[in-house]
Amino acid sequence: MDTTPDPTTPHDVVIVGGSVAGLSAALVLGRARLRVAVVDAGHPVNEGVAHSHGFLTNDGAPPADLVARGRAEVAAYGVDLVDDAVTGVRRADDGTFVVARAGGPDLVGRRLVLATGMRIPLPELPGLDEVWGGDAASCPFCHGWEARDRPIGVLGDPAGVAHLAGLLTQWSDDVVAFLPDGAEGAPPGVVVDHREPTRVVVEDGHVRGVEVAGGDVVAREALFVGAWPGPASSLAADLGCEVNDGGFPVTTDEGLTSVPGLWAVGNAVTMARGLVESAASGSVAARMVVVDLVQERLATPA
Repeated sequence: MDTTPDPTTPHDVVIVGGSVAGLSAALVLGRARLRVAVVDAGHPVNEGVAHSHGFLTNDGAPPADLVARGRAEVAAYGVDLVDDAVTGVRRADDGTFVVARAGGPDLVGRRLVLATGMRIPLPELPGLDEVWGGDAASCPFCHGWEARDRPIGVLGDPAGVAHLAGLLTQWSDDVVAFLPDGAEGAPPGVVVDHREPTRVVVEDGHVRGVEVAGGDVVAREALFVGAWPGPASSLAADLGCEVNDGGFPVTTDEGLTSVPGLWAVGNAVTMARGLVESAASGSVAARMVVVDLVQERLATPA
């Protein structure tokens, strides 16, 4: 569903990113009778994940289904859905945002919402890609229930492995943290293995263990990766936004960045938001965008 807009008419709002946060913003904005475009390349951070969890009334739904339903809902309010990659954004002299895209003419928005998400840097470990989104994940609140009472392995960035392993003891009594010598130790209840993981052993699409240096296999049935996600896009920084140490834009509670007219929502702002928090952030920001546009209109002489 690509509802290609007329590029000669500026939009009230352009949203970059069409997953849960971006579509939630689009729903509020469309219902406010604003002209809105959502530009999305179709590669969210949860791409390939079979089921999402923790989203009330949608627990267990495939993320792709949530997005498809959301797209249909916002399209009913006249929102333009543009299936394309954004290649850059700039601020025009009149204060509007010019959004360049790979497959068509620029879009212009009086306001801009970034819902570009995050990226999780995975270890370069053979076999991990085969089970990512299934038996391997990064968030225990999203996938801990599915790993309950199973042998769990935790690997990745040593700075995050110990903390994550301790958290996972809420779901299993059999947790092994793979940490190099000298790394900060794991908490009580977690077994530490100092050997370097070399391969994820996969059989019939499921994790069977972690092969370590020397060839031994540590039997595991679920894996969690300790990693420090970063923003999936540099658009906020490119526009001059203040960013934090993790590279994410600094925003108010309503998602307004340091650049007037520019909001950021969902995991474009923080790695700590699940689907429900991302949806909420998009909705809250959209309400503030509506207020901002209405106040501008009322302050402009007729």
